[in-house]
Amino acid sequence: MLHNFGLLPEETIYSGIAAYSDIIGNQPVASLGETFFGYNSHRPASNFPINLDYLASQLVHQLPSSDHLIDFNTVLPYFEAYLSKDVARIIRTAMKTKSSTGISNHLGLSASALSFENALRFCQICIDTDRILHGRAYYHTILQLPEVTICPDHDAPLMITQSYQRNSSSLYVSLETYLDSAERPTIIEDKVPYHLRNAIAVASAWLLRKRLHQHDNKWIRNRYLFRLAELGLASYSQQVHLNSLAQEVLDFYTKDILVALKCDLRLDRVGDSWLARLLRPSITKMGHPLHHILLCIFLGYSIGPLDNYAINGGSGNEVEQENFVAAKSDGRDQQVNQQFHLTDNFFALPQDIHYFGLPPWACLNPFCKNYLLLSITKCEVSFSHQGSRYPIGHFVCDCGFKYTRTGPDQNKIVDVLHIEEFGELFAQSFTNLWEKYKGSLVAISYDMYKISETADLQEKVFGELGSVEVLNGRQPKVSLYT
Repeated sequence: MLHNFGLLPEETIYSGIAAYSDIIGNQPVASLGETFFGYNSHRPASNFPINLDYLASQLVHQLPSSDHLIDFNTVLPYFEAYLSKDVARIIRTAMKTKSSTGISNHLGLSASALSFENALRFCQICIDTDRILHGRAYYHTILQLPEVTICPDHDAPLMITQSYQRNSSSLYVSLETYLDSAERPTIIEDKVPYHLRNAIAVASAWLLRKRLHQHDNKWIRNRYLFRLAELGLASYSQQVHLNSLAQEVLDFYTKDILVALKCDLRLDRVGDSWLARLLRPSITKMGHPLHHILLCIFLGYSIGPLDNYAINGGSGNEVEQENFVAAKSDGRDQQVNQQFHLTDNFFALPQDIHYFGLPPWACLNPFCKNYLLLSITKCEVSFSHQGSRYPIGHFVCDCGFKYTRTGPDQNKIVDVLHIEEFGELFAQSFTNLWEKYKGSLVAISYDMYKISETADLQEKVFGELGSVEVLNGRQPKVSLYT
């Protein structure tokens, strides 16, 4: 049992083992692997350590659960919002046992430019705070996430280790040991505008801490496509204008920024790009979280509450502030500053897309007892056959009156509609009016106005009936269908 071992909040398992090694005296990686994981390992623990069931069984001072270790001391929850339930289960099982087979492939890391660096990152303010609260500095899981170069908690630039690399070192090296060495830590240099780096860090931290296990991949994709349709970059029937979209994303971020983020977009290969893969139907894979973060920012969405985001940039660090101002002055930050307006938390959006708002909707038959009352509970949606293929809502009242309207819109009552079926109630009621007034348009209009109290809707109904025939003194044909 491990009596002198304990993991601090959001501490990486590598960091915890390194701190333990400081207490008992530096031990070879293989020896520590036997102690913590039950087998000889010639490499320090990675971001996805395995055989965590064994480690959990050895803990004395913490909850002995491998799932707890995965949730609070590894980076897997960062990915799980975009993994299917089955894939997440496979990866968790691999991390609990000795088999690491397929973890990188299932996460899409093998074929991605986005990978975890061997060098470790840390925040000076975190160091000062951790020493006060916990008695020692340590490596935080959040600060090791891909392209996180700013501390999301302190809005401060991160520093990076140089000589100590966890995958090549023969020892576990704690952060305190590293800080005591002769090497001077260096601030991470980055060409990416400061407030975009901040947004990436905040979004990444929220994904890791929120632990959104196995979110609905189909819902995520549908939300992207709906927003793209609103922007004119896809049809409402989910046909993406991929070349136009890729050009818009390049204009929004600039190619230099995307290259710096290892998320390059090539217009000559856009069909095989990360952007295309995010929007393709997939049962198991939904792309790297950073790709989702970039697409969400482009679409105007935050990941996590809007209050978390420091939209204006700035850190309090003089070097970073100078770099931020320089980026603005030479135009590198211009595109992002002009269009970086986040309006909604993506994961707070309704899961179902309602092209015409939530039910119920109004009946528009002036002869119906439910006229203008919200009595229609179902709406069938089809799509137009031209252009952006706008959604068409089909609404049917129990009285038989059926109308359609083109969306999307959120109005409950509309006067722009097409009547598909009048229904028996309307047909009989209008015939009775015709017989009562013997074809007098003025009298019929007045009586219908008293019934409907909506002149423009009454005129719309007459337009559907054919007012020319009324003016000629002939009763229009009012059947069940227009």
